[in-house]
Amino acid sequence: MGARTAPSLPNFEPPRSLAPLVKAVRMSVVSIRAENSDGTRSLGSGLVVSSHGEVLTNAHVVGKALQIRVRLSNGEEYFARVLGKESGLDLALLQLEGAKALSEAYWGNSDSLEVGDWVVAIGQPFGLDTTVTHGLVSARERVLGIGPLDDFIQMSVPINPGNSGGPLFNMKAELIGLTTAVVDSAQGIGFAVPINFVREILPRLRANERFVMGWLGVVLRDFNGGIWVMDVYQNSPAALAGLLPGDEIRAVAQKPAESYFRLLRHIAFLPPGSKVSLSIKRQGQLLELSATLSPMPATKQVLHSIQGSTPVPQLAVLLGHVPPEMLQKLKLKGGALVSSLNSPQEKNPFRVGDILLEIEGKPIANTQELVELLKKHNKTTLKLLLLREGKRLSLTAHFR
Repeated sequence: MGARTAPSLPNFEPPRSLAPLVKAVRMSVVSIRAENSDGTRSLGSGLVVSSHGEVLTNAHVVGKALQIRVRLSNGEEYFARVLGKESGLDLALLQLEGAKALSEAYWGNSDSLEVGDWVVAIGQPFGLDTTVTHGLVSARERVLGIGPLDDFIQMSVPINPGNSGGPLFNMKAELIGLTTAVVDSAQGIGFAVPINFVREILPRLRANERFVMGWLGVVLRDFNGGIWVMDVYQNSPAALAGLLPGDEIRAVAQKPAESYFRLLRHIAFLPPGSKVSLSIKRQGQLLELSATLSPMPATKQVLHSIQGSTPVPQLAVLLGHVPPEMLQKLKLKGGALVSSLNSPQEKNPFRVGDILLEIEGKPIANTQELVELLKKHNKTTLKLLLLREGKRLSLTAHFR
C-alpha cells in the first residue's frame, strides 16, 4: 500500500514565507541615532505614521537628544525634531525635516490579538539596520510594574538594545504594537506597547499636550469573568458616585467592561472632568450610577486613602476586607485582600487583588486577625497561602 496523506485542517492555509510581509512594511520602519546632551549616543527604531514625516518611537531613545538623525530603509537620511513626548508612557513623536510622500504603517487592532498569534518585529538591534525577527504572542495584558498604564504584549521575539521604538506587525502586515526593552534579564522574550494604547495618545503627542489621566479611584480585579470593585479610595469619584466593595462593573460610559486592562485604559484616556455612567450589579440588582473623573493623583497621595484598608508595613502592602459577595462567589470562609503595594511590584511578592488565606498554616478570618498574628510573629520569614486569579499559591515572604 502507498503512503497515506495525513488529513489537513479544513480552511487552513499555512504561511509559506514572511518575505512578502517584510517587503510590504519595511519602508515604514526607520533607524534613529541621537546625539545626547551628556555626550553619549542613543540608538533606536521607529516607524513612519504619516506620509509627511511623522515618526513614532520610545521617549527614552530621544529624551536627551541635542541632534536626531533618522534613516529610512532605502538609505535616505533626515534630521528630526521632537513634536511631542510623554516620558511617563515612554512615547515620542518626531517630525522629519523636509520629508514628503513617505510610506506609512497601516494600523491594526491590538485588542483582537490572541495568545499564539504570529508577530514580526523590525528594528536595528545593536545598530544592525532593518533586522527582522518573529515569534508568537505568548501573553497579553502583561503587568510589569513600570508605568502608570501597565499593559504589555509579551512575545517570543527577542528585543535587544536598538530595537526600542520599532514596530510589531501581525500576519496581515498591520501595526499592532511598539516594541520596548523593559526587562534587562529577559532572554528570548520581548514586550510591546499595544497599538490601541498608542492610538489614543497620538493626538496629544501631535499637540505636545501633557497627558493627564482620568481617575475613578477604585481597586479592581478580574474574577470568574467579571470585573469587581475590591476597594474604593476615600473622597474619590467612585466614592462620591456611591460605588461599594463587592460591586461588579458591567459597563463604563456605555462601553462594556470586557477586561480589567481595557476598562482601566478607557477610563485613563478620558480627560479629568468627564462625566461617565457606571452600570453595576450589586447583590443581584442592576444599578446605574454617575461619576465625574478627577486627575490621577500622585501615588503617595492615594496609598493610604483606601476606605477601610490597613497599612501592613511588615509585608509592604495595604490590606482590606474581602467583600461578602466575593467570599460567597469564591466559596471562601475568610481572608485578607491586598488592595495596594507599598514597594515596587518587581520587589514585592504580592499583587493587588491577592487574597491571603493562611499564615504559617493558620487560616485567616479577616484583616484584623492577620495584623494581630503578625504582631506575635518573631521569625524572619513567613509561609503564606494565598488565592491569585482563582489559583491557590504558597509563598515565603520576608518579614520586615
